[in-house]
Amino acid sequence: DDSKDNTPEVIMEVAKDFPQVRMEHRTGETGLATAVLRGFELAKGDYMACMDADLQHPPV
Repeated sequence: DDSKDNTPEVIMEVAKDFPQVRMEHRTGETGLATAVLRGFELAKGDYMACMDADLQHPPV
């Protein structure tokens, strides 16, 4: 979401070793809900999950 830190660089570095990791760097757009929806649109696979890194939502 137009991150101001080095998140894009970190993700691109991780993606070098894990080709299943992809990044969509949205510029000029904000909001968690629209970011999650965009991620689901781009997702490939049979299952999808959304888990915030701050564990705001319990994983169980």
